[in-house]
Amino acid sequence: MRPAACWFGIALLLVACSHYSPVGGAASPLPPATASAARTGVSPTPTTAGIPIPSYLNCRLPYATTSGNGFITFPGGDWTVDPNGAMHKEGSDEVTDTSPKLRGTSVFWSGNSAFDTALNRWLPVRREQVSPDGYAYAYLEEDDTAQGRFFHLHYVSLPAGNDSVIFSGSTDAILGWDSKGIILTSTPGEGLGGPLTLVEPATGASRRLDGTRGFELLAGTVAWADDGYVMPGHIYREDLAAGTVETWLDFSSQGWLNLIGLDHSGHPIVTAQNWTGAAQGPPFGPASLYVFFTPDSSHVIGPEIRGDLGLNDSQGTWLAATDGLYFLDAEDQLFKVSDVGGNVAGPCL
Repeated sequence: MRPAACWFGIALLLVACSHYSPVGGAASPLPPATASAARTGVSPTPTTAGIPIPSYLNCRLPYATTSGNGFITFPGGDWTVDPNGAMHKEGSDEVTDTSPKLRGTSVFWSGNSAFDTALNRWLPVRREQVSPDGYAYAYLEEDDTAQGRFFHLHYVSLPAGNDSVIFSGSTDAILGWDSKGIILTSTPGEGLGGPLTLVEPATGASRRLDGTRGFELLAGTVAWADDGYVMPGHIYREDLAAGTVETWLDFSSQGWLNLIGLDHSGHPIVTAQNWTGAAQGPPFGPASLYVFFTPDSSHVIGPEIRGDLGLNDSQGTWLAATDGLYFLDAEDQLFKVSDVGGNVAGPCL
């Protein structure tokens, strides 16, 4: 797991490509990074800012920025602040200005605000901390003791905002929710943590998910992660139901890569750089953005993107970064659709 500070900043506009290349096999330089400029049969529509946006996008995307929480509206691509999304700090907590006032804390990679589409309001936590139905969220409160770090898990029911502690322990991060409850981990600082803990919100009952190690992205009961530290070399696929972890891709002999999302079909999206093997000069070639269909089959979709972990919705995949917002459609074609940097706070509806 990595905090947002470990992601850096990013790529420019993209040009046409339908190139497939195996980067999971024998070591070889990555090909030049390019990407499709248009979906088959669809011409992107330039906005007033000159950014071509696919004309079939017609929705409002919750988007959190340093200037405030708000929405990017498509197909125009205009970003506006939502005054109902204002928040302030009280100690270590984020607190909403809108009543009922809600508080929470968030860590890791997808900002500190989520938009709850079920209730049409902003929440003071990252999107992974919100229940699948949108009627609850969870956050951790740290309590320093003589025995070391200790954390209380808060469960907040919505819309009233009733806040109760349902579990306490050494787990220091909320990774997400599945159909059975809230998934916690104890982070080691770098790399993947130990076995996960599942807490049932209704009872506060907890159990270890033996055989598990932690994850960054969850799709059903299948979770994905890279090594979780600087210059990772592996991608792991984790079956939470079976309690098994598979080294899905070993890239360590070729270079390094970062997992940044899953495409519309659940394939890993990564940035990757090959070792050059040169005795002098840069140790790595240029970074590129890939979709991996299998460990040995991948599709180059553009230059490197580093930022928020991607979000899938009915439109496609949204990848946010410091220099703007990118959209990957169902055909794995990439578009830059906004110059506003930030974090995706919920699906585009």
